[in-house]
Amino acid sequence: MHLHEMMISNLASVVTVVEKYHMAYLDKNEPRTSILSGMGWVKETLRTPGESHRMFRMNSTMFHNLHDLLVSTYGLKSTTHMSTFEALPLFLYVCGGCHSNRGVQNRFKHSGGTISRKFDLVLHS
Repeated sequence: MHLHEMMISNLASVVTVVEKYHMAYLDKNEPRTSILSGMGWVKETLRTPGESHRMFRMNSTMFHNLHDLLVSTYGLKSTTHMSTFEALPLFLYVCGGCHSNRGVQNRFKHSGGTISRKFDLVLHS
Protein backbone atom coordinates (compact mmCIF):
# COMPACT_ATOMS: atom_id res chain seq x y z
CA MET A 1 0.00 0.00 0.00
CA HIS A 2 2.92 2.34 0.68
CA LEU A 3 4.07 2.07 -2.97
CA HIS A 4 0.57 2.98 -4.17
CA GLU A 5 0.53 6.12 -1.96
CA MET A 6 3.96 7.16 -3.27
CA MET A 7 2.80 6.77 -6.86
CA ILE A 8 -0.28 8.92 -6.20
CA SER A 9 1.87 11.55 -4.50
CA ASN A 10 4.33 11.57 -7.40
CA LEU A 11 1.52 11.78 -9.92
CA ALA A 12 0.02 14.74 -8.05
CA SER A 13 3.42 16.47 -8.15
CA VAL A 14 3.74 15.86 -11.88
CA VAL A 15 0.25 17.23 -12.49
CA THR A 16 1.13 20.37 -10.50
CA VAL A 17 4.32 20.91 -12.51
CA VAL A 18 2.48 20.39 -15.81
CA GLU A 19 -0.25 22.85 -14.79
CA LYS A 20 2.34 25.50 -13.86
CA TYR A 21 4.21 24.95 -17.14
CA HIS A 22 0.98 25.23 -19.11
CA MET A 23 -0.04 28.46 -17.38
CA ALA A 24 3.39 30.02 -17.85
CA TYR A 25 4.23 28.99 -21.42
CA LEU A 26 1.27 27.52 -23.27
CA ASP A 27 -1.80 29.40 -22.06
CA LYS A 28 -1.34 32.57 -24.11
CA ASN A 29 -3.75 35.45 -24.41
CA GLU A 30 -5.93 35.71 -27.46
CA PRO A 31 -4.48 37.85 -30.27
CA ARG A 32 -5.33 41.51 -30.00
CA THR A 33 -8.23 42.35 -32.27
CA SER A 34 -9.95 45.64 -32.80
CA ILE A 35 -12.25 47.27 -35.29
CA LEU A 36 -9.51 49.85 -35.79
CA SER A 37 -6.08 48.25 -36.20
CA GLY A 38 -2.84 50.13 -35.60
CA MET A 39 -2.53 50.85 -39.31
CA GLY A 40 -6.17 51.95 -39.46
CA TRP A 41 -5.55 54.33 -36.58
CA VAL A 42 -2.46 55.74 -38.32
CA LYS A 43 -4.37 56.37 -41.55
CA GLU A 44 -7.27 58.00 -39.70
CA THR A 45 -4.88 60.16 -37.67
CA LEU A 46 -3.06 61.37 -40.78
CA ARG A 47 -6.37 62.18 -42.54
CA THR A 48 -7.89 64.10 -39.62
CA PRO A 49 -6.87 67.79 -39.54
CA GLY A 50 -4.75 68.57 -36.48
CA GLU A 51 -4.55 64.97 -35.24
CA SER A 52 -1.25 64.22 -36.95
CA HIS A 53 0.38 67.13 -35.17
CA ARG A 54 -1.19 66.17 -31.85
CA MET A 55 -0.21 62.47 -32.05
CA PHE A 56 3.05 62.54 -34.06
CA ARG A 57 4.22 66.11 -33.35
CA MET A 58 4.26 66.98 -37.08
CA ASN A 59 1.77 67.60 -39.86
CA SER A 60 0.96 64.83 -42.31
CA THR A 61 3.11 66.31 -45.12
CA MET A 62 6.17 66.39 -42.89
CA PHE A 63 5.35 62.88 -41.68
CA HIS A 64 5.27 61.56 -45.26
CA ASN A 65 8.55 63.35 -46.07
CA LEU A 66 10.25 61.89 -42.98
CA HIS A 67 8.91 58.43 -43.78
CA ASP A 68 10.19 58.58 -47.37
CA LEU A 69 13.60 59.85 -46.20
CA LEU A 70 13.99 57.06 -43.64
CA VAL A 71 13.00 54.41 -46.18
CA SER A 72 15.01 55.68 -49.15
CA THR A 73 18.13 56.99 -47.44
CA TYR A 74 18.45 55.35 -44.05
CA GLY A 75 17.27 51.81 -44.78
CA LEU A 76 14.05 51.58 -42.79
CA LYS A 77 12.33 48.41 -44.03
CA SER A 78 8.94 46.78 -43.61
CA THR A 79 8.73 43.31 -42.10
CA THR A 80 6.13 40.57 -42.09
CA HIS A 81 4.46 41.93 -38.96
CA MET A 82 4.55 45.66 -39.59
CA SER A 83 5.08 48.12 -42.42
CA THR A 84 7.34 51.15 -42.21
CA PHE A 85 4.21 53.26 -42.47
CA GLU A 86 3.09 51.87 -39.10
CA ALA A 87 6.54 51.57 -37.46
CA LEU A 88 7.36 55.28 -37.79
CA PRO A 89 4.11 56.46 -36.15
CA LEU A 90 4.65 53.92 -33.38
CA PHE A 91 8.09 55.44 -32.73
CA LEU A 92 6.77 59.02 -32.87
CA TYR A 93 3.81 58.12 -30.63
CA VAL A 94 6.17 56.76 -27.96
CA CYS A 95 8.63 59.65 -28.14
CA GLY A 96 6.04 62.41 -28.39
CA GLY A 97 3.73 61.14 -25.69
CA CYS A 98 5.97 59.17 -23.32
CA HIS A 99 3.81 56.07 -23.73
CA SER A 100 4.80 52.74 -22.24
CA ASN A 101 5.21 49.54 -24.22
CA ARG A 102 1.93 48.31 -22.75
CA GLY A 103 0.08 51.46 -23.81
CA VAL A 104 1.51 51.18 -27.32
CA GLN A 105 0.45 47.52 -27.45
CA ASN A 106 -3.08 48.64 -26.75
CA ARG A 107 -3.02 51.44 -29.35
CA PHE A 108 -1.30 49.54 -32.19
CA LYS A 109 -2.57 46.01 -31.41
CA HIS A 110 0.82 44.29 -31.56
CA SER A 111 2.72 42.27 -28.97
CA GLY A 112 5.23 43.86 -26.64
CA GLY A 113 8.10 42.14 -28.45
CA THR A 114 6.99 43.50 -31.82
CA ILE A 115 6.60 46.99 -30.37
CA SER A 116 10.10 46.87 -28.88
CA ARG A 117 11.73 45.54 -32.06
CA LYS A 118 10.01 48.11 -34.29
CA PHE A 119 10.88 50.98 -31.95
CA ASP A 120 14.57 49.92 -32.08
CA LEU A 121 14.44 49.51 -35.86
CA VAL A 122 13.19 53.07 -36.37
CA LEU A 123 15.57 54.42 -33.73
CA HIS A 124 18.59 52.89 -35.50
CA SER A 125 17.40 54.24 -38.84
